[in-house]
Amino acid sequence: MADINLVTFCCENSAFLAAEKANMPGVKAVKVPCGGQIEHVHILKAFEEGADGVLVLACLHENCKHFWGNDRAEKKVNYVKGLLDEIGIGSDKLSYAPVASNNEIKYSELVKEMIDKLNEKGSTEGKVKK
Repeated sequence: MADINLVTFCCENSAFLAAEKANMPGVKAVKVPCGGQIEHVHILKAFEEGADGVLVLACLHENCKHFWGNDRAEKKVNYVKGLLDEIGIGSDKLSYAPVASNNEIKYSELVKEMIDKLNEKGSTEGKVKK
């Protein structure tokens, strides 16, 4: 698979700043007010619209401006992973990680790891009905 469609949902207080610094062409970084505000439907909609993979990136655990937003984000990702397995997309195409605002290297590494994993697995195209 030559082109991977990767979406990263990034907390505006942390991961989005790292994404801007990393400046990775072809990766869609979506700024959200808090990782904990991402709902199941947002993640599923990304797959429905053609994403091959999704990363949800929030604040470090001791640094969340919304107290437990990062914990909520991680729980939601784990729940959606179960749904992705049930509908045949696979939980390995979704991942959660905390990323500091000044750590564009970590952001880049997470993106590269996901792209490598997706290249091994193949596209989700046709698996999610619109």
